[in-house]
Amino acid sequence: MNEVTFRFGGNPVGLLARDFFGKLGRCGYRPYRGPGHLAMQTALNSAGYARCSVKDGKNELFFTVGGCPEYGVLELRDFQAT
Repeated sequence: MNEVTFRFGGNPVGLLARDFFGKLGRCGYRPYRGPGHLAMQTALNSAGYARCSVKDGKNELFFTVGGCPEYGVLELRDFQAT
């Protein structure tokens, strides 16, 4: 599978399918064990969302995670490319 690493607060969180960008709703991901994933989950629990990003060559793609309804699944929304 063609996957990219996404980040929260500059720390790696996990892997998403490369074609995730712009697809609203539920999306599967493979989490990394580490501070990035913990920080994202903490933000989801306290603020209800987490703003994440993916580097794509010279561009950075931003998106909002609005929830993690089950292990390995994220709710995605609010996409923006720079």
